[in-house]
Amino acid sequence: MKTPAERFQYILNNFDGTQEEFGRTIRKSRQLIGAYAAGKRTIPEATALVIELVHGYSKEWLLSGVGIEKADVLNNPIKALHQKDSDRRLIQKINAKEGIIEVVEDLMQLSSNDLETIHRAIKSLIKPTNQ
Repeated sequence: MKTPAERFQYILNNFDGTQEEFGRTIRKSRQLIGAYAAGKRTIPEATALVIELVHGYSKEWLLSGVGIEKADVLNNPIKALHQKDSDRRLIQKINAKEGIIEVVEDLMQLSSNDLETIHRAIKSLIKPTNQ
């Protein structure tokens, strides 16, 4: 597989569903999925990152062919959740909430210390449901 389009098509071929269903998992239209697979559109880095988070295929591998094909599940919490029955609902919730994918993309760029700080801040904002 020499091109990102060929690697993208490989991912689609290994996805248990249609192009439209794959598109829903990463919030892209079936037409755009087809354009990526045909090499008619360049796969943006942000989209490749979402594919890594949701499906486990390494962003670097997808875009450049370098590195490992599949991201380590232990370093990929969304992929780890995807292995559970409840993950489909989680992915649907993530996709349904405006701006969440962009937040996840931004979080992926933070250092471990900064990510821990942000996580503590988020936890402090969450109100207990029994009030």
